Amino acid sequence: RRLAPNLAPVDVVREHAAALLERRMRRSLSPAGLVGAALDAKDFVEHLPRRMNQALDTFAGGAFRLRVEGIDEAALMRSIQKLANRCAAGLAVGAFVLAAAIFAVAGSGPRLLGVSAFTVVLLGLAFVVAAGIVGATVRSDLPQRRRRR
Repeated sequence: RRLAPNLAPVDVVREHAAALLERRMRRSLSPAGLVGAALDAKDFVEHLPRRMNQALDTFAGGAFRLRVEGIDEAALMRSIQKLANRCAAGLAVGAFVLAAAIFAVAGSGPRLLGVSAFTVVLLGLAFVVAAGIVGATVRSDLPQRRRRR
């Protein structure tokens, strides 16, 4: 606005848009592009009668099969449930570790091995849950990957 206060951007865009579209159309309608499109159309038209005969013979002979592959909802739900369970268990491990750190810093309560007994118990629970997550992952996920290959 400071350089050209009377300039209307919409008018400039309209003025140049037509020229840009014209250039692009000329490129797409080049002789090489037209020859390629004509060859593709010729190939399609040459093979169309044979393809139509094959399709009609298949319909007439009753050998038409329609195969539709969809999403296996049960497998998808099992995978989502596994993921949700692991996330929840991971959050529990994080909560146990955080609580253990708080008890370790607080320094109150019964002592075991020089640290708060609550810290030892909570870290033990975190270890058990984390080991359970790793065990479930190894037990259930790795065989599925091997079967797919």
